[in-house]
Amino acid sequence: MAVPLAIGLAVAALAAAAYGYVVLSNRGGATPPPDDMSPTGLQDLKMTKVAEGITIPVIFGNVRTAAYLLYYGNLETIEITETVETQSGGKGGGKGGTQTSTYTVGYEYYLDVWYGLAMGKLEPIDRIWVNGKFRTDLSIGAASYIYNNGEQWTYPSDFGDWTNALYGMGHISFKRLFLGENIKYLSNIEFLLKRRLTAPPLTSVNLTYGINPAAIIYQVLLDVGALSSDFNLSSFNSASVYWASMNFELNIPIVKQTNVRKVISKIMGYVDGYFGIDNENKFFIKAFDPNESAAYDLNEADGDFENLNITRRTYNQTYNVFRGNFIDKDFEYT
Repeated sequence: MAVPLAIGLAVAALAAAAYGYVVLSNRGGATPPPDDMSPTGLQDLKMTKVAEGITIPVIFGNVRTAAYLLYYGNLETIEITETVETQSGGKGGGKGGTQTSTYTVGYEYYLDVWYGLAMGKLEPIDRIWVNGKFRTDLSIGAASYIYNNGEQWTYPSDFGDWTNALYGMGHISFKRLFLGENIKYLSNIEFLLKRRLTAPPLTSVNLTYGINPAAIIYQVLLDVGALSSDFNLSSFNSASVYWASMNFELNIPIVKQTNVRKVISKIMGYVDGYFGIDNENKFFIKAFDPNESAAYDLNEADGDFENLNITRRTYNQTYNVFRGNFIDKDFEYT
């Protein structure tokens, strides 16, 4: 019997990846188990916690992430048996016969599952990992699957009357997914999700290995209600061109509910530049290009230095240590 779980989506929000559990498989030892061995029930499976109001991440570029369990049900078990032949002794020590016994040694498990992926329109999925192992087949052993890129109307309608397309969020469902033998946990499934941007009207948006930082900031502001007239487009274009020339290509998930200021601050932390509001009350970006011509030359004869004050940063205000994680472009290792 299917067991529907509550779905909680914060459409404008951003959420952390929750890792699942590992499938355990063991057919047991040489001694056959009792014939009354019973299968694991749906209530006995340990699942990733699902709670109403859980937030779904927003991604930019290519991000390897675990999925979010929305539903599971229709558990199916198939008995695994082994036949054992034993010799029985004859009367008076004579030669006996052969006795054949069949034992239940385990069960195969199949389950219907539905996962949420990320907000926004996603590209087709071409990379998937199950318990850390790369799989080439997107069905990963299921009888069938339905992938919705976030802007489609397909969904697993046979999972229950409460299901719907969840338009605006990418998701994938598996019908009769093979979990393994004698399992206690649901597999940990990870996907390489890809999102490209189409809204920012900038010179450089989607790059070879990621998204232009200027385009991400533009999109984030659009997502929270900014209008195209709210941008100093010339400054965004200039920044996008320079950052593209420097190969600044970002692949980032926004994984928890937060305010826009912190999101933009995080993005600007990857590049050398400034974000703010110009004198026309428009969003403005300045990329710091060391080869850019000076906007103004200070001249002592003109009195430019009379009120000039330069304060040297102290050691604890200056970055002198770099620490980071390297992730290869195929997301195979960190």
